[in-house]
Amino acid sequence: ELTSLGENIVDEARSIVPVRTGYLRSTIYYERKGKHKLIVGAKAHYAGYVEYGTRKMAAQPYLRPAIARCIPNFFKRLFRRLR
Repeated sequence: ELTSLGENIVDEARSIVPVRTGYLRSTIYYERKGKHKLIVGAKAHYAGYVEYGTRKMAAQPYLRPAIARCIPNFFKRLFRRLR
């Protein structure tokens, strides 16, 4: 289930990330760490500036909204399996 959650978050983030050259979108990834940990991020050096903004540039969040959209479906599927 965590693997599919990671894939869903990456797909969602890639669909909403602002694109100029496509580099940031291409660096969005997920990684499993053990059985119960998932890391989602972007390797572009400026990813945090886009997500959180700067003094001179407004934030254009893409990871946090993607996570927020995917988590509810993850828990629905998880609870369905536990029944």
